Amino acid sequence: MSSATIARVLTWLCHYSLALVFISSAAYKIKSPASLKNYLAPLFHSASRLVGYGVIAAELCLALVLVFWDNIAASWLALAVLVTLTGSYAMRFSVADGVRCACWGSSGESRDVPPLREAVLPPLIVALRNGVLTGVASVSIILSSVPKIELVKLLAAVIASILTAQLIVSLGMAISILLKRHTLRADAKEHPMVAVYAPRWVRVRGCRTFEIDEQRRVVHQ
Repeated sequence: MSSATIARVLTWLCHYSLALVFISSAAYKIKSPASLKNYLAPLFHSASRLVGYGVIAAELCLALVLVFWDNIAASWLALAVLVTLTGSYAMRFSVADGVRCACWGSSGESRDVPPLREAVLPPLIVALRNGVLTGVASVSIILSSVPKIELVKLLAAVIASILTAQLIVSLGMAISILLKRHTLRADAKEHPMVAVYAPRWVRVRGCRTFEIDEQRRVVHQ
């Protein structure tokens, strides 16, 4: 079997794998439209339902394109969609408290303040998953454009995709922390998070992050 034939078979496998992922994701979204609407609401507000239908249609169309269009353009389209989804997930941190995605149904968000591990681990797992999928799309692009299979180049593409996804999500988390800290500082006395964190802050010597003198007196008493 020639190198070109192997590359074609691998490209086919990449396309079908990505198509299966997008079809399953769309199917779960169809089963729980209310969950998808609630997930999109912080970003799109009243248009969240319409955007949700658009996301489902886009995933189904992309799956069909990957299956029936054996072209490098299909790989680039899948790569662009995956990067867009990862960026949207990272942007949502700044406008919502939840950290779980709703790609396969319910996001499982809670109004309670989660422990640090539960707040950080899900985003990193989502970034890893999206990085792997982006890596698969990148591999299909390389296989379609380079006649000779170079395992080192393919492995480097996958690793770079994973690291890029982790960077996008990590930046999203960092920016959201800064924005929410500013919000807390501007409205410290009324914000509900004060009641949760005030008892912890007063134990930190010299803590002056928020104006919570009233809370400190209550705790000391």
